[in-house]
Parts: sequence; structure tokens; C-alpha cells
Amino acid sequence: MRKIMPILIVLGLIAGIVAISGCTDSGTQSSTPAYKNDIEVGAATYDYYSQDGSASGGCDVKNNGNVTYKKVKIELDIYDKDGNLVGNETKTIGQLKPGEELGYFVVTEKAIPKGTSASATVINATST
Repeated sequence: MRKIMPILIVLGLIAGIVAISGCTDSGTQSSTPAYKNDIEVGAATYDYYSQDGSASGGCDVKNNGNVTYKKVKIELDIYDKDGNLVGNETKTIGQLKPGEELGYFVVTEKAIPKGTSASATVINATST
């Protein structure tokens, strides 16, 4: 019995450590900011008008969340006909309320003659 007792103690300690480690936070929770899930951007476009050298690029923006966001930064990447990145620009929306939708938010008017398409991303926002 004397030889079994130390083994039982060690097994008990191991079982206790395993049980405790399963009940603690391992720190692997998602660190995705809420605005990434709440703010939707879509229908990004970029058009260059060779007639007068002007351009327009933007996207639809909608707040699907339950909080108001301020300083919403939208980045518009502009691509050429082969899909190569040829420019980008960032613009800030002052405030975006829950459920609010901006039908077409103009991000850039920068003329990039090679630009033919775009993609938009929310890169930052502050909730109130």
C-alpha cells in the first residue's frame, strides 16, 4: 500500500491540473473588432472618364450593428484591367448610425487612367 500511495497522489495532482486547465481562458478568443462584423461594404466601383480625365470611385456602406460608429475609415483599392493594384485612397465617414445605409459613398475622385475596378474595406471605426 505504501508504494501505491505516491502513485495515487501524483495521479490526483495530474487529474487536478487537467481539470483546472480546461476551465481557464487560454487567450485564444477572437480579437476581431465589432465594426468588422457590423459595417458592411459592397458594390465597390471605380470609373475613369477619358473624355475629361476625371474619375469616381466608391462603395455602398451599411451599419448592420446596434451601435453608432464614428470615424469610419473606408479604404478603396483600385485595380487595372489585369487585376494589379494601381492606387488606393482612404476616406472617413463622420458617423454611421445603426441601420443607416449610404447608397454610394464616394471615396475617391483621384484620376488613375489605368483604373478599371475597385474593392472596399473598412479599416477602422470607433463605437459610441
